[in-house]
Amino acid sequence: MHSTAVLPPHGKFDPLPFAAGLCLRDVTQAIQPHEDGARTLWLYSLTVPAWAAVTFREGEAVHLVRQFGGRRLWDDFERALIWWHQAGEPGVECLGLTITP
Repeated sequence: MHSTAVLPPHGKFDPLPFAAGLCLRDVTQAIQPHEDGARTLWLYSLTVPAWAAVTFREGEAVHLVRQFGGRRLWDDFERALIWWHQAGEPGVECLGLTITP
């Protein structure tokens, strides 16, 4: 399945990947750098066979999204992005985890 994305990936310690990780249960993400400077954001489900990938290149406004499997991971990521924007794009210092027994 193909769609398009307009969001450029953020760096390792930017708040969006952290916020997305809190919103996307049982999903891991990785950024693959390419020799030409492009970067591919990979999303993998830890519970069902599913993945999504989008490669971002400088100067391109729209990027091709590929996803496959039993979960629409890019759609989930976009919902997390909308939540993050609506919450005022909080930084990692405003996001936290509570651990209870």
